Amino acid sequence: MDFRRHNEQAKKVWDAFGKGIPFKVPVFIYTDARNWIFENELNKEGITLWDYVKDPEVMLDVQLKAQEWRRLNIISDSPMGYPEGDDGWSVSVDFENYTELAWLGGAVEHGVEPHVPPFVSDVNKNEIFEKGIPSAFDGFGATVREFYEHFIDKSKDYLYKGCNIKDVSMPYNFCGTDGIFTLACGMRGMTNFLNDILDDPDYAENLLDYITEAVIRRIKEIRLYLGEDIRSRHFGYADDAIVLLSPVLFEQLVLPRIKRIYDELTVEDGSRSIHLCGDAQRFFPILQSECNVKMFDTGYPIDFERLYDELSNDTEIWGGPSVVLLKNGTPCAIKDEVRRILGYVMPRTKKFVLRDGNAIIPGTPIENINAVYEACEEYGYY
Repeated sequence: MDFRRHNEQAKKVWDAFGKGIPFKVPVFIYTDARNWIFENELNKEGITLWDYVKDPEVMLDVQLKAQEWRRLNIISDSPMGYPEGDDGWSVSVDFENYTELAWLGGAVEHGVEPHVPPFVSDVNKNEIFEKGIPSAFDGFGATVREFYEHFIDKSKDYLYKGCNIKDVSMPYNFCGTDGIFTLACGMRGMTNFLNDILDDPDYAENLLDYITEAVIRRIKEIRLYLGEDIRSRHFGYADDAIVLLSPVLFEQLVLPRIKRIYDELTVEDGSRSIHLCGDAQRFFPILQSECNVKMFDTGYPIDFERLYDELSNDTEIWGGPSVVLLKNGTPCAIKDEVRRILGYVMPRTKKFVLRDGNAIIPGTPIENINAVYEACEEYGYY
C-alpha cells in the first residue's frame, strides 16, 4: 500500500467530515496494547498485561509496538505507515479499566486481566464517606502522575524506528471517567449496588453523590495540572453499566448527576459526547434532550434502522458491526453488515462514522477487520 497517498486521502475524508460536507463515511478502528499483547506471533517475549501495567518502560515499549503493528496492518481513515513530517507516535498512560477504582481505594489484583474487585462491603460501606474524597494524585493517582511524567521525559528525545513521540496523554478514564453508575457497581459489586437501590436507596444516592463529586474534583485538578481550562470546549462521558437500569430509574438516579458533570466541565455552548457499550439505545433520546449530547460512541446491539428516528439528523454517531461478528464472522458477512448499516444511516445523516462496535477483540483476523474499510470504500460514498 502507498501509505502516503492513503494518508492524504484520509485527511481529505476527515477534513470534509469536519466541515459538514463529507463525500464519504469516515472509518475508524480501535485497537490498543491488548491486541498486541495477546497475539503470540507479535508478543514473542511473552509480556503480560500485568508486566505492562507495572512498569512504565514496558508500557511505553508495548504501546509503540502495538501502534506500529496497527499502522502497518489495519486499514482505516487513521494515519498509516511510519509517522512522517509533523506526525509522530502517540502514547497514553494506560491502566486499562481499573484506573478510577484503584484511585478510589481499591486494591489491584494480578490476573490475565488485572482488575480491582469490589472493596466497599456491607460491613464498611460508610467508611468511604468518612475518609473523604482523595486528591487527584493521592494513592494510585501518584502512580498515574509518575507514569505520565516518565512518558513526558522520555518523549523529549526518544525515537522509535526513527520517529519521535508527538503526543503524551493521561489515562482517558482519569482525565475523563468510566461513569458514576459503573464505578458504584465496581466499588460495591454489581449485585450489592442493585440491592442498595432497592433496600437502602438513601445509601445508593449518597454513594452516587460521592462519586460524582470525586470525579468532578479530580478532573478539575488534572486540568489545572495540565494547564488547561477548568471548563472545556468538549467533554466525553461514559457509563456502560447503566444498561442495567430502566429509563425511569436512570432518569431518577443517574441523569441529574450526569447533567451536573457536563455542566461543570464544559463551557455553555460546548460539545458533549458519550460512550455507551451494550444495549443502551433507549437512553440516547433522553441524553440528547436532557443533556444536549450530540455525539454517541456505540457498541452493540444497535438498531440502526430506527436510530435517526429517535435522534436529530445532526447527531454524530460512531458505530458499526459488532466486535463479535468481526472476531468470528467472515469478510463477506462483515461486508454485508456494513452495507446494511450504511444503507440505513447514509440517507438520514452526514454525521456517521463507521467503526468497530466496540474495541477489537484480541485475536480478530486482520482480514475481518479490514473488511470494514473495504466495504466502506464500496458502499460508503455519498
